[in-house]
Amino acid sequence: MTKSETKPAKTQDEVITETVTAVLNKALGIEPPKEETLEEKVQKAVSAVLEPILNKTAPGAPRPTFSKPAATGEQPLTEEKRAELAKRANAGDREAVIEMFKATSAQQLAQRPAAA
Repeated sequence: MTKSETKPAKTQDEVITETVTAVLNKALGIEPPKEETLEEKVQKAVSAVLEPILNKTAPGAPRPTFSKPAATGEQPLTEEKRAELAKRANAGDREAVIEMFKATSAQQLAQRPAAA
């Protein structure tokens, strides 16, 4: 390796500066910017694409959130739960509609024949 390929060693002043900065930031509650995960990058990209469309079609409607991870093992709804969700959905509860859709999807997935 040549000299230009190696990283120069940090001086004692640089090490002290980094340590003091880290301690002060921690004491003040300032967190350094963190690396975005792939999910966060996808969420931002989807939001950027959907936002103009949503603003044109339904400017006052609540915006979808993509922060909840996909739930696993959803079960089919009981008749009581289905009736309760239907009442909430008729009243305009968006979460009830989503829950009904998830349950229907889980039921359809359970009924699908296994791939050979």
